[in-house]
Amino acid sequence: MDKAAGSRGRAGIAAGSGKNSRPGGEPGHREIGDLIQGCFREHAEDGYRRFVSGLIPDPGVPILGVRVPVIRRLARRLIREEGAGIRWTLPDLGCDRSREGRLLYGMLLGADRGIAPRALMAELGSRLDLICNWELCDSLATELGFIRDRGGEFLPLIPELLADPRPYAQRLGMVLFMMHLAGEEGAGAILEQIIRLPGDHRYVLLGKAWILSKLFCGSPLADQVGAVLEQGRLTAEEMRLTQAKIRDIRLKR
Repeated sequence: MDKAAGSRGRAGIAAGSGKNSRPGGEPGHREIGDLIQGCFREHAEDGYRRFVSGLIPDPGVPILGVRVPVIRRLARRLIREEGAGIRWTLPDLGCDRSREGRLLYGMLLGADRGIAPRALMAELGSRLDLICNWELCDSLATELGFIRDRGGEFLPLIPELLADPRPYAQRLGMVLFMMHLAGEEGAGAILEQIIRLPGDHRYVLLGKAWILSKLFCGSPLADQVGAVLEQGRLTAEEMRLTQAKIRDIRLKR
């Protein structure tokens, strides 16, 4: 049995008429909730909790101190035995109230590689309030790596995220764009939307500087970024951070 799942027996976890066929309140799904919460309790480390808390000064959600590889092993087991759709039961099971539960949700969503773009946007829209710090945001963007292979389908979702007033929705759009979609046709228009975002929120500001510096130092959009820098379209702080990141990139080459 996978260590991440603990030593509790679960002969009935996949019982029933099909994957994810039981409502959240039925015994099988309650057993899954017990499995998840038991795994988190078993693998929580106080020292690691303090370490993560130091990286995320305002996490907005309890941090239990479970390491990401443990959560990933648990996600793989749930996907294997229940399917990625098991993520829909996490709120009813109380398993989305911690950092670890929300990281687990992102891993399960990322496994649903056949999801349609509008279905993904609808699901993200219902979950955006739970993305309350940079780690949850950037981790979710990483888990959604499958959109790179279907970039033309998913590119129209980025402007919707950027237009959302919530800072971590904007950052999610930025990170998804930079990680997976910056090479797509039409990326220049999205870059322009990013440039126009106000940098009032620290992690939106840092995201803008990261994107501009990366694109300036090696992408087909380098000329567009260069024109922005030359024309003085950034605030003083945006310019300072972008230039600092450009220097860092060049020093590492």
